[in-house]
Amino acid sequence: MKSLFYLVSFIFLLLAGLAIYLTQFFDANQYKPQILDAAQNAGVPLEINGELNVAVFPRIGLNINDVVVKLPDTTDTTLAAVNQVAVSVKVMPLLSGSVEVDRIVVDSLQADLVVDNSGKGNWQALIPESTEAALPADGSPQEDQSTDTTQNAGLPNIEIGGIDITHARLTYTDQQQNVRFAVNDLNFTSDNIQLGKSFPISFSTQVESSNPELDATLQLSASVTADLEKELFRLNALDLQLNAKSPLIPGNNAQLNLQADAQANLQQDSAQFNASKLSVNGIDITLSSQIERLTTAPNIKGNLQISQFNLKETLAQLEILLPEMARHDAMHALALSADFEASKEAAAIKNLLITLDDTQVKGSASVKLANQAVTAQLDIDKLNADHYLPPVKEKADDVAETEQAPAEATPETDLLPVELIKSLNADAKINLNQLTIKKLNITDIQLAVTAKDGVVDLSKANAKLYEGSITNSAQLDVRPTPLTLNIKHATSGVQITPILAQMVEFEDVTGAVNANADFRTRTNRISTLMSNLNGHVDFNILNGAFLGTNLAKEMCSVLGNAKKAQWSANTDFTSLKGSMDFKNGVGQNKDMTIATPGILLTGYGNLNLPKETFAYNMGAQITDANDEACTVKSNLKAVRWPVACNGSYGTPFAIDCGLDSNAIGDTLGKIAKTEAKAALNAEKARLKAKADAEKDRIEAELKAKLKAEKEAARKRLEEKAKEKLKSLF
Repeated sequence: MKSLFYLVSFIFLLLAGLAIYLTQFFDANQYKPQILDAAQNAGVPLEINGELNVAVFPRIGLNINDVVVKLPDTTDTTLAAVNQVAVSVKVMPLLSGSVEVDRIVVDSLQADLVVDNSGKGNWQALIPESTEAALPADGSPQEDQSTDTTQNAGLPNIEIGGIDITHARLTYTDQQQNVRFAVNDLNFTSDNIQLGKSFPISFSTQVESSNPELDATLQLSASVTADLEKELFRLNALDLQLNAKSPLIPGNNAQLNLQADAQANLQQDSAQFNASKLSVNGIDITLSSQIERLTTAPNIKGNLQISQFNLKETLAQLEILLPEMARHDAMHALALSADFEASKEAAAIKNLLITLDDTQVKGSASVKLANQAVTAQLDIDKLNADHYLPPVKEKADDVAETEQAPAEATPETDLLPVELIKSLNADAKINLNQLTIKKLNITDIQLAVTAKDGVVDLSKANAKLYEGSITNSAQLDVRPTPLTLNIKHATSGVQITPILAQMVEFEDVTGAVNANADFRTRTNRISTLMSNLNGHVDFNILNGAFLGTNLAKEMCSVLGNAKKAQWSANTDFTSLKGSMDFKNGVGQNKDMTIATPGILLTGYGNLNLPKETFAYNMGAQITDANDEACTVKSNLKAVRWPVACNGSYGTPFAIDCGLDSNAIGDTLGKIAKTEAKAALNAEKARLKAKADAEKDRIEAELKAKLKAEKEAARKRLEEKAKEKLKSLF
């Protein structure tokens, strides 16, 4: 027993003496030449300009100061350098299988990496050429015999009192690509690092680069937990601040502030990320998300909320200037919230809510990743588009604009992206309760569109306005070249007065519009869109009036005599109808009629859409229905009195109306011919009457003479008879 005691005492004294020697008398600096020679022999030019300090007990520690690595050439160029590297490990915990590192310090680490014009990095000169590992005789690779042992061995208990990385700098220059990237003043600090327990970290750096130009600062702090046994990892109280300047960033500046918590549980195969605040250039965002089946088939669910912000100011900060709008505070308030879900098969947005100024949009959308099939449903409560249109300018401003020199012509491109449309696979529905545009109030707008295999079907584009409704449908087919477009339209009972009042400031026509149209065109250029238009339109305006004038009264005052004292102030009509056939963008109308009491109005003409011109002839004639109110010569009743109008409805707008002299000449000729014929017939009738009267007179005279002669003969006979009777007696 005594022998054992002496042996243990001897070993203890030996170790104590060794520790005293190493701590009090051992000087690691005396080995600098050997260290430098070994590095030189390995092809690494090394300089140790500071002290080498070694500690043994109670901590095994190493402290190296002012170390420089040079390039192995004649330029005396520094590849990397460090001001201080210090690390110490407690001795006693090592005996129990634990690793307790007091602190790791790395100060002023610097590295300058350069890729020359031949594509070779300067650090490669320090790396020996690799040699292939020897293979067994059979050529099969050797198996790692330590794999199972490593996997089965338990992890030691590791504790690190702290890590301090201060003032680090890294530069990377690629002379081939003319790129330079630098990480400056990198600092990383952490304390009380233990697996399974929470420990703090902080990180900051400044990053700059050329091509592309970038100047950014980054600061990060968080509380980290890494439990390897439970496979649980947490990042709590994350606070990240980023300020970046670059021409690649709209507005040349970006500011980001993130406050969040994150967790990954590999045993449950799940993860969570919750950002209580994500601020991007002053826009506050909150985000929460959960991931299930993290490593097998990830399925993400979450919620995104963007607090209200001034969209117009934000875009201005990003140097995105919006055109002037009629409402000075338009786009001042935008907010968004939505639930989202994504997996390997599909992604979806649900419970979408967007608020822009006075407009609220609700909806949902989804996409199937296999075939990129998109479905969407949007419901909009109200939208005043006039707020976002340019302000109405004074006429003087309009004239000034028209006098400006025309812009230089640019090569014309396709109107629609054909290849993009061919790739679409979508089904969308949009409902808009109320729309105001150009001061027109439109309600119950319903849109339904599908797109697949190069065919876009607008099956529904319906709305209600001014006591009536409109329905539209269209089909776009981009498979043929040129593409084809078919449009069908129907209007039912829409009051025309408010539409004309708002669009052309004309309020002198009333009536309910009914129309049907069917158009088709083949082109993908705006210049030929109208010139390739073909189709047919039927229209009928019912129970309307031309306000402020009574055409029957005006015509009666010119062509006849009015019989009644009170006339209507307007020209009422029961129907204004007709049709127009379009061929290559030119519409022809031959059958317009306006049914109004006592007057028949008819019209014909053409509308040239490519040239934006029109020519129309409108005529009026008095009918027998006006006899009770007006006395008109019969030869004027069936005569059409025409007015011809022609002009341009484009820019500039121009219209010229006047009496159709050619038609009036024909009309007057017809009237003269009619009057001459009537005069001739009258003269014939007079002469005939005179002849008949003379004939009647002669016949009367002859009859009277004959009667007188008969009377005289009778009297003579009576006298003779009396004389004979007297002779008898």
